Amino acid sequence: MSSKDLEDGNLWINGNSKRQEWQSILMSYSCAEDKEEIADITRVSPGFYTFNRKAIDALGDILISNGELLELLAKGAILHAFNPMNTISCLDQTLSVYRTKTDGSMGSLITPRIDTSKIPPSTPLFQIPELIQTKFFVTDIFKDRYDDAGLTGLLFKQIN
Repeated sequence: MSSKDLEDGNLWINGNSKRQEWQSILMSYSCAEDKEEIADITRVSPGFYTFNRKAIDALGDILISNGELLELLAKGAILHAFNPMNTISCLDQTLSVYRTKTDGSMGSLITPRIDTSKIPPSTPLFQIPELIQTKFFVTDIFKDRYDDAGLTGLLFKQIN
């Protein structure tokens, strides 16, 4: 991966399809000296996650039905970047916490609160427009599958 990929927007996750312009990127990983193992799901940049074969086997159908998988090349492995494309406007702005700017106006979103009544019951994964380049959200459908497969790399934080 090069800085050009970031500058050109190749790694920007923004809810739009990247399949037409995608070019496989050669990835390199660094690990702590005492650790050789790479997590099954790895965050490369805000909103940009890679999934290894084990993660694709466990979550592939969920990922494909809610976005696109884009091939990455890494030493000894094929990884996939996930580009989430299922966006739901479900932020509860009255309960969400925002940073206050020095002039007293509302700043960036710190703690989102979701209006769960706006999420279809069978939805495993989605983004919200307010955080489209930084996060994706999951329901128990996704988390249970992740846990059952013994996957590593993600931390889940309950937001409601």
